[in-house]
Amino acid sequence: MKIIPKEVFLLASTGSIIGAGGVILGAAGNPEHVGMCISCYISNLAGSLGLHNNTLSQFPRPELIGILLGAYGVSLIRKQHHPRVTGDLMIRFIIGFAIMIGCAVFTGCPLRALFRVGFGDFTGLIGISGLIAGVWLGTYFEKGGFYLKGVIEDQTEGGSWILPLIGGIIFIDLIFGGTGLQLSKKGIGAVHAPILLSLIFGIIIGALGQRSRYCTTAGIKNFILGRDIHIISGIMAVVFSAACVSVIMGDYLVGFLNYPGTHPEYIWDFVSMYLVGLGAALVDGCPFRIVIRAGRGDTGTIPVLMGMILAGGMTETLDIASSSTGISKHGKIAVLIGILVLVLFGLSRIRREQT
Repeated sequence: MKIIPKEVFLLASTGSIIGAGGVILGAAGNPEHVGMCISCYISNLAGSLGLHNNTLSQFPRPELIGILLGAYGVSLIRKQHHPRVTGDLMIRFIIGFAIMIGCAVFTGCPLRALFRVGFGDFTGLIGISGLIAGVWLGTYFEKGGFYLKGVIEDQTEGGSWILPLIGGIIFIDLIFGGTGLQLSKKGIGAVHAPILLSLIFGIIIGALGQRSRYCTTAGIKNFILGRDIHIISGIMAVVFSAACVSVIMGDYLVGFLNYPGTHPEYIWDFVSMYLVGLGAALVDGCPFRIVIRAGRGDTGTIPVLMGMILAGGMTETLDIASSSTGISKHGKIAVLIGILVLVLFGLSRIRREQT
């Protein structure tokens, strides 16, 4: 009997726990039919820090903090914590900003697109199709010579622990009432599972994500390149486990359902996730992987994450983020500008390599 490779087992286990845990947290009090959504967490965090004035979406999600802490802890234990200085900081920041614009218009990150399919809402497949197309273009740029400046110099522990520490401080503040934080009294920001349960879940998947190197867009990218299909097992596991738990809970419906928080403008579902896939391919990581890498000390992801946090505030303030009523004109323009900017980044860097 053929033994399942260790890498596949780790990825499938990580995806299964993400899928099942996201559904269970929904039953425990989190917003229904969301599962996990890193971009939603970041937008909620931005609101709690006063970066946007949408009073319905202000809450520092403990899952996000837990992912940072889990990745940090495992990277230390396994001696994978290697703080480093990287280049192209502004380009990384802009790409992170663009990724968040795409997520805001789609109303979710790649993980949420997988959960939508897992819940039986096949509109998620449209977003996944756009994600795949965007990753394909990013892979084309990479094969043509696109790169972001890598390590300039290794550094000691330095300040790589600061981000997990800030997350821990925010969580402690939340436990004691959230002094200094803006917290929603109603709306999606006021809907959450027990915060300790959410933190533990975040720590578990953060640790597993660091151990397995789970990344939605990396799985697609490697499949396109034809080198490795192992990460696909993690993607499939999220959908399968979310579907199984939904069936067990009697909350599984099949069709083009447009669950709460989604919208029926399917063309823009594709286009917005195209932007997310392109950006994620250029920075080599989906939003979940970006948070994992930030937790483990990869300081090259810090400007990407900072761009996402700032965009999490501005997409709400500037009426870019979509709602169940549809997509605003500002959102459509922002997505198209984002695609244009990232394509120009890719083309300019290819030309540089060929001259």
